[in-house]
Amino acid sequence: MAEPGASGTNRHRSRVRAAGHWLLANLLPGILSTTIVLGISLAAGEITLRRVAPFNQISWPTQFDPRYGWNFVPGATVNWTNHLNDWASTRVNSIGFLDREPPAAGAHPGVCRVALIGDSFVEAPQVPLADKFQTVFEDLANARRPAGRRVQTIALGFDGTGQSNQLPFYDVFARPLQPDVVVLVFVANDFANNSTWLESIRNGWSPQHPPRLFFEPGTPPGMYTSVPIDPLWVNDLLLPAPDASGQPSHLISYLADHSYFYNWLYAGFLSHSAPLSAWLMGEPWPWARVYRYREMEIENSVGDTAMFGDWNPEQVDMDSMFAQPELPPVFNAALLSTGYALDEFKLRSLRDGFHLVIFVTSSLSPVGPGRLAFQRLQTLAADRGIDLVSQPGYITSIGHDVSEASFKYDIHWNAQGHRWAAEALWQYFQSHPGLCA
Repeated sequence: MAEPGASGTNRHRSRVRAAGHWLLANLLPGILSTTIVLGISLAAGEITLRRVAPFNQISWPTQFDPRYGWNFVPGATVNWTNHLNDWASTRVNSIGFLDREPPAAGAHPGVCRVALIGDSFVEAPQVPLADKFQTVFEDLANARRPAGRRVQTIALGFDGTGQSNQLPFYDVFARPLQPDVVVLVFVANDFANNSTWLESIRNGWSPQHPPRLFFEPGTPPGMYTSVPIDPLWVNDLLLPAPDASGQPSHLISYLADHSYFYNWLYAGFLSHSAPLSAWLMGEPWPWARVYRYREMEIENSVGDTAMFGDWNPEQVDMDSMFAQPELPPVFNAALLSTGYALDEFKLRSLRDGFHLVIFVTSSLSPVGPGRLAFQRLQTLAADRGIDLVSQPGYITSIGHDVSEASFKYDIHWNAQGHRWAAEALWQYFQSHPGLCA
């Protein structure tokens, strides 16, 4: 005779078995087929990208020198990719820049030397040497031979630098080459790059112990203090923000290091969602909040809660602030520091006998949201008698849109942007034939 309740238990077991059979018959095939299709798709994507892409990782071999800050390791190879549609490899020249080998120092009869000094727009790891600003300009100029002299270009560019930081590039590398023309390539973030306070927020180093040269306005007005390069800058960093220095998981780190398909997927899709990107990269705080924390740390350290005014990096990014009608004190000081760096270049032009030009890139337009920043640079240049060449103005004059000069996923110049930069500068040379006389 069956135990009491046994029939109920048997019925329950029967229902469980029936449900299991139903799941196996109806859901499992779909799950398995979806998993198989997904796996095949991932494998196909990985195989395809490995066949198309020459490399998977960005290679950025840099060196630090207390005379000028950072540049690249001579003879090394810089690999750059956006993981989507652009891969470029450039060999570093003997003085640490992404350009051809520099000419011999000293006098150069029959040659008009043009030095281009700037940041990542001049560095330009995104394009091969043949497509770069300096190469295309040299080719354009030598097709016409201004004043009968052959044009020879030298490019000195490194990421994240402004004119204050670039002065040592001239002193150490360009001056021995005795250039006839020096072109300062100005980018929208250069105002902030010239401020030790703003760059400390961007990079996390101490504003009093930076790894690059800065100038800060002092008292009385018109006096400036040099903030020299500190060889031991790494010993005086700002404190990390609480919960802001996370790390990606081991799986994500492995995929980022080894999977071509993951990097393609992240660059093209996943990175466009700030919360998802922060979660994947293990960053509990977005960068704007990290900047806000550093801002407060600096204010507390110097005892001046008014220096940043009401600027909130979570609302307006650092570089866009220079297009605002009213600027907090630290941003006004950055404008003054930019002007002083231009003064220093102007003094060198008088001392060494070269013509000084400011070339404004497509990142800083005289129309649209950034027009006030352009006008501020225009005023700084006019006050010092420095000619301004506007790439956005040139692009508009030939009937194109400024956005066409940049990569789809990157503000930097594509090959067309470099060509338009060369054409705009060549147009200026044509209208000023005395430059190479």
